Amino acid sequence: MLDDIRVLLDAVTSQRDSLIQKLSSAEKQIKQIETEKLTFQAQAADLKDKIADTVSLHKQLTEALKSRANLSEQLQDMTDHLDVTDTLKDALAANLTGANETLEALRTEVANLRNKLTRSEKQILDLNNKLEDRKIAMHLESEIKTRYLDTEAIRNELDVLKNAFCQIHSEATRTSSRVHRRYFSVKE
Repeated sequence: MLDDIRVLLDAVTSQRDSLIQKLSSAEKQIKQIETEKLTFQAQAADLKDKIADTVSLHKQLTEALKSRANLSEQLQDMTDHLDVTDTLKDALAANLTGANETLEALRTEVANLRNKLTRSEKQILDLNNKLEDRKIAMHLESEIKTRYLDTEAIRNELDVLKNAFCQIHSEATRTSSRVHRRYFSVKE
């Protein structure tokens, strides 16, 4: 019986050693699994951080694209405004050229009228000198009157041209002022 117990004890001891060995092996596996679990958790945390960074970058990219679209629209608006301004500048330059040509023509005509006036005044002086001669006094008086009327007509014509010149100058000044207020005041 003691032999049976001993055999039984050896079997139980062997089983116990086997279970202890299995338990030790299971504990090692548990530790390894826990280590792997911690590693996976750390990797998962890193992935979550990367995802959060990616979402943040996506938001920033979306905002940057919206900002770029707004800037593109503003640039297009400014380009359109610049085109309109250039067109108006060209039109004003053409108008100014036309006005300058008209002013030059009026100046030439005024100079011609002044020359005529000077000639008429010389003729009147000549006629006044001839008036001293009694024989042709009546004839000269009539001629002087005619020259005087011609001179008055020329002076009236000169006054009309001066008024026209002043009106053109005034209109050019008002146009320049309106353009300046309308297009350059907006930029300021």
